[in-house]
Amino acid sequence: MASYYSGVGTFPKAINYCRDTMWNMSWIDDETLHAAREEMLLAYPDETAVDAIHKNLMPYLLGKCYVIGMPEGYSYRFWHPWVRNFSGELSVGYYNTTNYQQYVWIDQEMKEYMGY
Repeated sequence: MASYYSGVGTFPKAINYCRDTMWNMSWIDDETLHAAREEMLLAYPDETAVDAIHKNLMPYLLGKCYVIGMPEGYSYRFWHPWVRNFSGELSVGYYNTTNYQQYVWIDQEMKEYMGY
């Protein structure tokens, strides 16, 4: 896996390590992984079942060592406390990387209380 960022729903969709997905940057093509992905997709939205399948899959996937994780540098995001429904996410919403403004709002009372 050549990227640290993969988007929402990564683990039940197994998008980092199954063929025909845009985030499988290492071109992993493993039948065991594909079968587990199909199981997770069929079990969804039962999160307990998906979690169990995923937990059982991880020793196999990690044992294959398809990726050697590299350290990432620190990343910082600052925002005013009156910006609500935002916690420093890189993107807000489902694969939404440019129009997050529709999800956040300004708490005008807090802003005024703080002297702005």
